[in-house]
Amino acid sequence: MNFLKKATAQVKDLDKAKTQFKELQEGVKKVTGSASFTSSSSAASQTPSYTPTSTTASTMAATRPKSDTKLPLVARKNIRDHWDPVKPEVEAKISAILGAPWVIDFDVGLIWEHAPEASSSYATENTGKMLAEYANSTIRWIEEYAQKFGADGVAELNKLASNRTIVLEPADGIVEDRVGTDIVDGFLRIIFEKKCLASNIDLSLQRLSKAVNQAGSAGGGLSFDARASLEVYEKKIPEVKARLEKIIGVSAFTLEPNFEATYDELAAYESSGKGLREDWQKQLGTAVLDYFDNFAKGLQRAGFGEDDMLQEGFQEAVSTNKIAFAVVDALEIKGKSYNESIVKDGVLYLQVTPEKWWSNVDGIADGFVDIL
Repeated sequence: MNFLKKATAQVKDLDKAKTQFKELQEGVKKVTGSASFTSSSSAASQTPSYTPTSTTASTMAATRPKSDTKLPLVARKNIRDHWDPVKPEVEAKISAILGAPWVIDFDVGLIWEHAPEASSSYATENTGKMLAEYANSTIRWIEEYAQKFGADGVAELNKLASNRTIVLEPADGIVEDRVGTDIVDGFLRIIFEKKCLASNIDLSLQRLSKAVNQAGSAGGGLSFDARASLEVYEKKIPEVKARLEKIIGVSAFTLEPNFEATYDELAAYESSGKGLREDWQKQLGTAVLDYFDNFAKGLQRAGFGEDDMLQEGFQEAVSTNKIAFAVVDALEIKGKSYNESIVKDGVLYLQVTPEKWWSNVDGIADGFVDIL
């Protein structure tokens, strides 16, 4: 009998949600249509438009094992009155922003288990309102994420959170601001510190981009932040390359940033527990660009742009017409401590150690003329 009652209730919920989805279609278009989900580069990075047409996706959403904890009647009523009506509305708005069907699957039994120990009575006295606040808070952060990172960022989130499902679960340890987010097993999780349920609800997905970045890097290759940073490099490196070619009197010169190898070296250094600036992934493209740019400036200061003899010496030494960037364990030129420019097998290498990453970059060409 309980099963039949539950099934009947689910059917009613689906019919209700379907009706609400249809009613919200135009409203969602108005809400999301005014926002510009583009990156600053071009209209091609616009976030795709999605208008929910049914609740089929909700019924097919991946689920996690549920707690069988039964809530008191007053809590169940509060959920029915204040959370159940809100759920399809929030799902519709999130789906519209992310261009794909998303659902919210809060395990109310699991959440209730942590409500009595919360520092605030709000979790027990207004459980439904609390769940609605958590859900509504996600809209702001997802919208902000989509606006900042555009279509690429949205695609990355949809790929990593492959279940397209938002859950609310307790964390295993301490959480900054008592609430946070991560992506685990394809689920986008709002995590709360135990004994802190209902604390800082409005910050639920504040660190969404960090969660996407961490989930992306866990799969190997460049993280999302690192890949996004390459846009700066790609945009500005042609001018630097043209300037270098003019200074050294050679056309069709090759610059090799070696982003993957650089990322791996820096990530390994960071994971070893040694200090590395926190934003190194977000600044990867800018930093490598900076080394190439300052090498060109250094050559210009040394007179290469006006001296045929210096240009000839450069061309003879760097016979491959190639300049490569590399992160190494130790520098090779005696007396160098931050970075160095060195020629090996006809290739000019701009080398730096992880310890001195992006430090004293303007000295990258110092002493280069002495090794020619």
